Amino acid sequence: FVIAFYNPVSKRRRTLLEFLIYSLDERGYLPDADDAPTPDEAGERMASVTLAPGSALAGKPLAEVLSGVSQVRAVSLRRRSGQSVAATEDTAVLAGDTLLLSGHEEALAAARLVLEG
Repeated sequence: FVIAFYNPVSKRRRTLLEFLIYSLDERGYLPDADDAPTPDEAGERMASVTLAPGSALAGKPLAEVLSGVSQVRAVSLRRRSGQSVAATEDTAVLAGDTLLLSGHEEALAAARLVLEG
């Protein structure tokens, strides 16, 4: 039994949508069946935190910046200019940078105090 629907989307738009979905899937943005959270990841949240201007943490490596906060990991880093930078341990964090962090609510709150304070 096959149900066919009339699709008013043009072939060009459909091709673009298929490309976008494929791109998102290849980059890991779409969940797979095996993407169930591990017990450590269950209950994790995401939060963006901007490093305060004039912060003493400016210019230090990301590992050092997050060393005072446990159970938080940096997912991505965006410079004040809007440029995305790989969030590795040795990436220097600059004033005005925005970090996308993952962790439990309490840990994210502690990270926010350290980075925005």
